[in-house]
Amino acid sequence: MFFHCNYFEFSISRGILMYKSIWIERTLSTYANIYFVMDQQLDSITLKKARCFFKGVVCPFPLQRNVTHL
Repeated sequence: MFFHCNYFEFSISRGILMYKSIWIERTLSTYANIYFVMDQQLDSITLKKARCFFKGVVCPFPLQRNVTHL
């Protein structure tokens, strides 16, 4: 029963982590869209620039280390 209780807590924490990863993905796509619009106005839109932008993005949530590895 003790193992079952730990497994239940693990399932909850895993669900929270999956939800956060989905939220991070949506946030990054929002930043990418903004960056694409800005870059398109300069007539130099490329995927490589967007990837570099992901590495240097300032995240509004305390998971910046994980985001920089994307």
